[in-house]
Amino acid sequence: MRNEYYDEHEQAEAVKQWIKDNGLSIFAGIALGMGALFGWRSWQSSLEAGRVEAAQGYEQLVSRLDQGEEATFDVVDGFLAEYDNAAFATLAALKAAQLAVEARNLDEASRLLTYAAEQGEPPQVRQVAGLRLARVQLQTGQLDLAAATVDQHDGPGFEGIAAEIRGDILLAQGDAQGAREAYQAALDNGAGDRGLLDMKLNDLAMLEPEPAAAMDPMAEGESSVEAPEETSQDEGGQGDPDTDSGDLAPAAEDADQPPQESGEEEPDTDGEGGS
Repeated sequence: MRNEYYDEHEQAEAVKQWIKDNGLSIFAGIALGMGALFGWRSWQSSLEAGRVEAAQGYEQLVSRLDQGEEATFDVVDGFLAEYDNAAFATLAALKAAQLAVEARNLDEASRLLTYAAEQGEPPQVRQVAGLRLARVQLQTGQLDLAAATVDQHDGPGFEGIAAEIRGDILLAQGDAQGAREAYQAALDNGAGDRGLLDMKLNDLAMLEPEPAAAMDPMAEGESSVEAPEETSQDEGGQGDPDTDSGDLAPAAEDADQPPQESGEEEPDTDGEGGS
């Protein structure tokens, strides 16, 4: 009984000694863990609050733009400086670019879309902005640059839209065949406005030159029918219906008579000699 008591007593002392030696580290670890957890939650709460503020700021910006504030890059730059939220700044740039295009301010629209295409968040939005930028470059006559922009942002899920824009560029460059192939590729890839694509293809078909009359099978048939008639008239001694035999007979009789007019007009040489 006494040995068991000493064994338990010694175990308790060992535990106390271990806690004494390691207790500070244990409590420090617990404190750090609690602090990290609290800090993480605080950081998440701060981010969420920032997102809410950015969303509210974006709605206010859109409202101001809809009420007539000029859509410029400075507006988006100011929003980004105030809220430091790239996602909402990208949405603001796209909205401002849309209004700039409607106002025919294509230079400002190009600046806004360039920012969204290069620095926009999330990355999927960059493809949307890039294809819209290509349309603006097409309108400003930068055809080679527009083609390069389309190639750069022709990613999965955007093949149809990219093909349609590429067709518009090729048509502006005078390549009707290439434009037709691009429009067909857009249809095959499920581009959004199929009616508009069909209309573009029909317009291209109307631009094709009409076949020559000689290649018309009906024209060939008519010529083959008329040719024998003309030959038969020649072989039968018949001429033009307007100059038939009845009309030629008086002409033949007149030919047998001496020309009176020429005799009257001819000078009388004998009379002149007698005088």
